[in-house]
Amino acid sequence: MAVRGNVEHALRSDPFPHVLMTSVLKTVVAQNCLSLLDNVLWEYREGSFYRFMVPARDCVNERIFCLIEPQRFQTLLEKSLRCELEVPQCIEIHRYESRCGIGPHTDALCQEVRLVMSLNTHWNPDQGGIWILACDSDLKTRRILLPSMNNTAFAFSTGATSFHALSTCREGIIYSIITRFLRRPANIRENKV
Repeated sequence: MAVRGNVEHALRSDPFPHVLMTSVLKTVVAQNCLSLLDNVLWEYREGSFYRFMVPARDCVNERIFCLIEPQRFQTLLEKSLRCELEVPQCIEIHRYESRCGIGPHTDALCQEVRLVMSLNTHWNPDQGGIWILACDSDLKTRRILLPSMNNTAFAFSTGATSFHALSTCREGIIYSIITRFLRRPANIRENKV
């Protein structure tokens, strides 16, 4: 089992409902993931509001998926965020280094719960790469900051007011492993026995 038996977690309501988690993976699993990620060929992805790197080949995503077993978080997220979710089939992996980050956005069209796990070595706030959650695109209304500390995660439902961003990294490397849990459609929930 990759996930610790009792992941420490807390449900927060501000600026929108989200779950914070610490000690997400067993130490040896986190170290194995970091070792794999440190030896991958990366390529940049850049858009109008984001800049990060992704693995040049998807095979590392499959290996990390098997190591972290993100489906093990499903029950915790369903109970915490009061929704029913589909079993995740894949993950995304982002690498943030100098001049990488993500601007404010909501992903409002996606009907999902997003789990964002941070892995890195020796992160500190001076490096940048701080997650920001807020209720507006200026990131000023009911804003909270989430450090990208190693082996931590946060999860939230995407929606019209779930603005999130990652401050620009100044140095070091931060990996984010993103799992998208699709919300189960209402007609399937209603027909459940």
